[in-house]
Amino acid sequence: MTDSSFPARRAGMLALPEPDIPMLPSTATLDAVRERIHRDIDPHIQILLRPHGHQVILDLIQVPYPLRGQRLADRALGFLCRRADSAGWEIALEPHPAFGSDTGRLAAWYRAHGFRPEAPGENAWLHRVPRVATSPS
Repeated sequence: MTDSSFPARRAGMLALPEPDIPMLPSTATLDAVRERIHRDIDPHIQILLRPHGHQVILDLIQVPYPLRGQRLADRALGFLCRRADSAGWEIALEPHPAFGSDTGRLAAWYRAHGFRPEAPGENAWLHRVPRVATSPS
């Protein structure tokens, strides 16, 4: 498919991405996100991510007990959300009581980061659609 907003390809020219088509998440890309969180926020944060079509499934985000209360999980999730926004990924997760977590409290925390339930009143699967940056008018 050719888009008139892009110049014609010539020998030796790199192919430009199609506009408005988000990059699909890959295991390698998600590994790089996790490594960046470990490098820039804290190497002890456990974060399990996996690609699923156009979605990123967040299976786990956990901060060790001695490091809790420092907003490390907030910073890590914020970074993941910004990266997902820039790539056009939806993030999906299912809050669960693993490690003694309260699912209602977890769901509220995720909702504060822009996640919404699949159906009203449910906390089963939460989704966060990519946010598009808008320029000030």
